[in-house]
Amino acid sequence: MEKLQKESSGSSSSFNLGDLETKKVVSSIQESQDDESIQSTQKGDFKRTLTARHLQFLSMGANVGTGLFIGTSTQLTEGGSLAMILGFIFVNFIVASMLMSLTELTIMFPIHGSYIAYPAKFIDPAITFAFGYQLWVVCILVFAIEGTTFCLLIEYWTVAIPKPASMAIFVLATLSLHIFPVSFFGKAETATAILKLATLIGFFIFAITYLAGGTPVQQEDFTSFDSGNLFTNGFFGLVSVFVLGAFASGGTEIIGMAGAETVNPRFNVPRAAKSTVARMFFIYVCVIVVLACSLSPSSPALHQEKEAESSPFVIICKQAGVPVLANIVNAIILICVASVGNCYAFSGARILSFLASKNMGLKYFDKVDKKGRPITALITTAIPCIALAFITTIGSTKVVFDWLSRVIGLTIILIWFMVFIANARLRQIIKAQNDTAFTEPYGFWHKWFAPVNYIGMVCVILLIICQLLNTIHPVHGKASVSLFFSNFLGILVFIVSYIGYKIYHKDYKLLIPLEEVDIKTGRYYPHLDDESISQIEDYYSKSLLKRIWTYATFQ
Repeated sequence: MEKLQKESSGSSSSFNLGDLETKKVVSSIQESQDDESIQSTQKGDFKRTLTARHLQFLSMGANVGTGLFIGTSTQLTEGGSLAMILGFIFVNFIVASMLMSLTELTIMFPIHGSYIAYPAKFIDPAITFAFGYQLWVVCILVFAIEGTTFCLLIEYWTVAIPKPASMAIFVLATLSLHIFPVSFFGKAETATAILKLATLIGFFIFAITYLAGGTPVQQEDFTSFDSGNLFTNGFFGLVSVFVLGAFASGGTEIIGMAGAETVNPRFNVPRAAKSTVARMFFIYVCVIVVLACSLSPSSPALHQEKEAESSPFVIICKQAGVPVLANIVNAIILICVASVGNCYAFSGARILSFLASKNMGLKYFDKVDKKGRPITALITTAIPCIALAFITTIGSTKVVFDWLSRVIGLTIILIWFMVFIANARLRQIIKAQNDTAFTEPYGFWHKWFAPVNYIGMVCVILLIICQLLNTIHPVHGKASVSLFFSNFLGILVFIVSYIGYKIYHKDYKLLIPLEEVDIKTGRYYPHLDDESISQIEDYYSKSLLKRIWTYATFQ
C-alpha cells in the first residue's frame, strides 16, 4: 500500500526545484521540519529513541489485553459464536483503515499529540480541547479497568489476598516502569508483546489440538455452531458484539502517539502499521475463530458465579483436562493486563503534556526532563489512575468491568472517527492550497487510501448507531439511565467541553478556513532526510522475499 516515488533525474535525495529562490524554500522547509516534529525545546526533548521493533511490538501489544482475554466471554454469551467472529472481522477492518489513515497523518506530521493534535491543526482547536481531556480521562479509566481485571485474575488462584493488595501490586508493576527513560519502556513493552504473540500462537495450536481430540479430555459435543448458538440474541446480540469488539480492538492508535518519539518515522511508522494489520487478521481473528469453535456460548463455565474463571482462554484449558496450562495462561494474561495499563499510562501523560503545550492546560504539565519524560504530566496522570484503581476494588469486579468497558468502547470509536475526519480534512486542505504533499518523492500515500478512509468513516458511524441500539434494546434487562450513561457518557462530556471552550474563547467558527490552515509547521519531509532516504533505498534494494522476512523478524 505504499507508493514510493523517485525522481526521474538527478540524485534520489534531491528535490529539483530549479532555481536559486528554491534554495530558500528548502532551507525554510528544513527549519520547519526541525521546529515541531522534532520537538526541540529548551526545557527538554521528547527523545526519538523508539526503534522499528519497539513500535511494532508496542502497537500489537497495546490491543491484546483485557478486551480479548476477558471481554470475549461477554461477546460469546451475548452475541453467539458466529456473531463474535463477524464482529471481530468488522471491527478489525475499521482498525486497519484507521491505521492507514493515521500513518499517512503521522508521517507527514510526526508531532507531539498525534491524533489529539490533528483536529486543532486541521479542523478546530475546540475539538482538540474537548477530545483531549476526554481521552486523558479514558486513559485513567483503562488503567483502572486493567487493574480491576488484574484483581479478578488473582482471585482465580486465591480469594485470601485482599483486592487492595492485588491492586497495589498492579500499580507498582506498571507505574514503576515510567521511572526509566522512554527506551526502557519500549524494551519492556517489546518483551511483553513477544509474550502476548507467543501466547496467542500457542493457544491457537492448543485449541486446534483440542478440537482434533488430542488433549486428555476431548470435546464431547461440537455445539458452538448449532443454530441456537450462532446468534444467541439475534440482531441485537450482534449489535452488542460490535460495541464490545471496539473495546477489545482499541490501543493500536498508540502508533500515532509514539510517532514523535520514533526514530525515522517515515520508515518505521508504516512498517508498524502494516505489520499490525497483518498480524491482527492472521493471528487475532484466527484465535477468535478457534475460540468460538472450542467453547459453546451455552457452556455452563461461561455462566458460573465464580467471576475469576470467566476468561474463555482459561476455561478451554481446564475443559481440555490440562489444569496446569490453565494456570500458566492465567499468569500470562496477568502480565498482559499490566502491559496494557502501562501503555495507557504512557499515552495519558503525553496527552496531558500536549494539551499544556497548546495552552489548553497548566504550563506546569508541559515539562520534559533530560531523559525525554513528561515528568509532571506523568505524576499528574498517575495520581487519579491510582485513586480510581483502588476505588474499583469496592464491589463486584465483573460489574465494574462491564460498565467501564462500555464507557471506554465509545471513546475508542470516537478516536477512530476523529482520525478519519482529520485525514479527509487534510486532503481538502492540500487540494485547496495546491500543495505538493502527494507528489513529493519518498512520500507514503496510495490512491486507495482516500476511499478506504471514507469507508472506514461510514463503518464508524454504523458502530455509533449500534451503540444507540444497544442502549435502547439491551441484550439483558431493560433500558436504564445507568446503561445510557455507560454507553454515551463520552459523547455528553465531549459536547459540554466543546461548547464550554467556544463560549470561553468567544470563538464561534465551526471550521478553520482551508486556506488558513498551516501545513508547513511541524511537517516532515522524507526527501530532505538523508538517513530516511538511505534506509528506504536499502530496503527496496532487497528482493521481495527478503523484504517479507524483515517484517517476520520485526526489523
